[in-house]
Amino acid sequence: TAFGDEALFLREGHLEWSHWLHGTSLPIYHAAGASQIYPVIGAVADKVGGLAGARILSILFMLIATALLYATGKRLFGTVAAFAGTVLWAVSEPVLRLAYATFDPLACLLIIASVYLSVRSAYMVKKAELVLISGMCLGLAPVTAEAYAIYIPAVMVVSFFTWYSLSGRASAIRYTAWQGGISLLV
Repeated sequence: TAFGDEALFLREGHLEWSHWLHGTSLPIYHAAGASQIYPVIGAVADKVGGLAGARILSILFMLIATALLYATGKRLFGTVAAFAGTVLWAVSEPVLRLAYATFDPLACLLIIASVYLSVRSAYMVKKAELVLISGMCLGLAPVTAEAYAIYIPAVMVVSFFTWYSLSGRASAIRYTAWQGGISLLV
């Protein structure tokens, strides 16, 4: 059975769909994220597969986040360090709790995707598109779950030093400012 947060978020998603499709009124939400992002996606998974479907969606978000974390670690530190870090992260207790149908798996995926895209862009000649998408992911994460706003400076620092080591100081400042500006706009 769903615990309180899962039930609340999935119910919010169903109410949002009802509002969008039929114009029904919405109650005031007191959730820690925008009810138009994860709850709507979770409600679709809930409609298709019930609570198990919504939890499978969260597990899918975490599996994608794990793969992106491995790819980022491999690019920065090599295969062995990436594997070790990813395994330690994947079996940690907080990550195992992210299999529930809540805002957190999607927000976690967006943060890790932002880091992955910024690191990947550092190794490419044309960086603009990946920096843009990285900033969008970075901005969407705290909209999805407000508590993830604390990761914005950390992601920008990692991005800056990655760009700095491969492109120089001026480029790193420009790309970091662009990434931060885009996330702020989002």
